Amino acid sequence: MLSPAGPVYTIVVNAIRNSIDAIGRDGAIDIIAEMETPDGRNPTVMLDIYDDGAGPRKGAEDRVFDLGFTTKTHGHGVGLALCKEIVSELGGTISLSRRNENSDTARRGAHLAIRFPAPSLETA
Repeated sequence: MLSPAGPVYTIVVNAIRNSIDAIGRDGAIDIIAEMETPDGRNPTVMLDIYDDGAGPRKGAEDRVFDLGFTTKTHGHGVGLALCKEIVSELGGTISLSRRNENSDTARRGAHLAIRFPAPSLETA
């Protein structure tokens, strides 16, 4: 039986909400979900959420996961901190980076990368 997916929904919903806030009316969000087995034995869930909004400010990429840190005028700094805690409890990693570091425009975009071990299967 697979582990419950409930915690993953919290992560994805928060990420999509942040992306929607970032893109405004004219942007796009791409979500890629894959399962990979890099070592040939232990499958890893890979979630990549891309948007074409402004992207994180230079130097803020690591701080966005700190409880209370926000770049939004009406934010509380809880969402990504909670996501990091959930991903850590799943044994995984989460990172935020600019989607296009070399862009000359204000819309560099963001890439939220989430990796965690696939839930184990139990047979009865």
